[in-house]
Amino acid sequence: MEGESQLRRELASDTDVATQDHHTYTSNNEIPFETTYMIGLGMVGLVEEVLGKKEFEGHIYARKTILLDRNQQLREAQLREIENEVNIL
Repeated sequence: MEGESQLRRELASDTDVATQDHHTYTSNNEIPFETTYMIGLGMVGLVEEVLGKKEFEGHIYARKTILLDRNQQLREAQLREIENEVNIL
């Protein structure tokens, strides 16, 4: 799709993407991104194209949102797996 290839080009040319740390936001009002459209939906979450706001303004990103289990033990195990994957990247 043209939109996806444009997104890949934008991300590939934006070196800041690779140096950003993971962030957790406690309120939707804190999130400095605006969703433009959903790129894909999988078993554990979804990937969206987002436009940066505030300090990220002028940049287009892909954001992966992962749905976590409500059970605290399962949730903690999922978070450890996600952290391991992020550390590998």
